[in-house]
Amino acid sequence: MLLTGLRGFRVGTYLMAEIVTWSRQWPLVEVMKIELSWQDEKLGAHNGNNKVRRDRFYEQFGIEFIPSETESQITARSKYMLAENLTTDDAEHAWRLIICEMNASDWLVDQQLKLEEQGGQLAKPKLKATFSEKRRDLIEAHPFRYAAHRLVTNPIAWISLAVVPAAFHLAKGVIS
Repeated sequence: MLLTGLRGFRVGTYLMAEIVTWSRQWPLVEVMKIELSWQDEKLGAHNGNNKVRRDRFYEQFGIEFIPSETESQITARSKYMLAENLTTDDAEHAWRLIICEMNASDWLVDQQLKLEEQGGQLAKPKLKATFSEKRRDLIEAHPFRYAAHRLVTNPIAWISLAVVPAAFHLAKGVIS
């Protein structure tokens, strides 16, 4: 499965490590053969580096391959091995750098707390927006009342009312 958006996040390594850990419960069970396809090795396949990535992926679990001697679609097959010979040390180190395991219920609680925190952060802007909408509705319903109220309650308007007659009086005195 090609999910290029997830490439490099060690999701496959994590999942394979889980499978290997599970399979090691039966140490004497033979691991099924893995066959490698020439499709991964052809020039330009998967950005040209898939063979290296694929080989490194299997090696971190202790899986080794024998090259195919016949001309076929299969270029290599895994060597015979028992489940007890599989390893996860290298793989676990790799995926733990990126992936954090978490109990599902703990994750849900964490998500709920984050939502509540974000809700609290949104409460003040929502209240402000509601107030602004009500104010706008009031202004639209009674524009002259709003203008008169602003004029009466605005100190700059009062100063202007005092300055204009004084300026008019001064101007009258200068002209005469």
